Amino acid sequence: MATIITLSNGMTHKDAADQLLAMLQSHIAEGKVTSDLTIEIKTKSDKAVGGSIKPLVEERIKRGLSNAQILKEVLELHPEAKTSKASVAWYRSQLSKKLYKPLVKDLRKAGVTKDLEDKEIVAVLQANNLSDLETATKFFETYDFDQSVEVTEEVEETAEAE
Repeated sequence: MATIITLSNGMTHKDAADQLLAMLQSHIAEGKVTSDLTIEIKTKSDKAVGGSIKPLVEERIKRGLSNAQILKEVLELHPEAKTSKASVAWYRSQLSKKLYKPLVKDLRKAGVTKDLEDKEIVAVLQANNLSDLETATKFFETYDFDQSVEVTEEVEETAEAE
């Protein structure tokens, strides 16, 4: 007997695991589990998997990974995905617009970023996994502004695209 679960648009791996667990409990309760039970989990194309690709990419961007590192991890987890380096760069740009641009503006208003350029602030936020104003403000209040800030080409491209 084969049980096939297909991840539908927006379905997370947790949803699939929950669905699988419910199905197994049902099969056990009905006495349908045999020694030849096979469970196969399939995913659809990148468009269908997009619901799980986006949070995966965004979480890794926030952790400070490069586009190449993110792409490698995405393709390891979703070998059927059509995600490209350009896709990851697009997610980075969208996240920057949605998350970092307003945060940089608020940090400037709070006066805690001194004379760092926007792309340097974004690089520090990404490298230190900072995404909310309170935590970022506390971080910058104790930040050593004399240390150099490493700005990757990807962060520069994102800052320039805005």
